[in-house]
Amino acid sequence: MQAFVEGAMLRELDRLQREFNNGEPYPPNQQGFRTGRPLGS
Repeated sequence: MQAFVEGAMLRELDRLQREFNNGEPYPPNQQGFRTGRPLGS
């Protein structure tokens, strides 16, 4: 399952880069990722 999800994510990222970023890779995230609400809240 992990390989399936990873492959799908990589294909979608590639598609988005071609469509919205002139085929260039997106820059790495330097600020971290936002998190959602804590579990149980």
